[in-house]
Amino acid sequence: MPDRPEEYRRSSYRSNALGTTCGLLTKHVVCAKLWSSRHECQRAYRALFSHAIADDDLSALRRATERGEPLGDVTFVAEATKVQGRRVAKHT
Repeated sequence: MPDRPEEYRRSSYRSNALGTTCGLLTKHVVCAKLWSSRHECQRAYRALFSHAIADDDLSALRRATERGEPLGDVTFVAEATKVQGRRVAKHT
């Protein structure tokens, strides 16, 4: 298991955070809208990965993924159900 995000072989991190060119990826549209330079966007992207995910949050993510359910409060699940036009949570 890699220790740092840039060590993952199949990850967009090197491109988005470090500026490495990759022909498979396109730039995030959001970055162009929020930051005036590529370097600012890369710095912001790196900040997303500067802290480890708390154990409780990681457990919740895994549980939701294993169940195939959305992760969020009742309001989020209701909105997701409305947008999808179907029930998105099995246990509600």
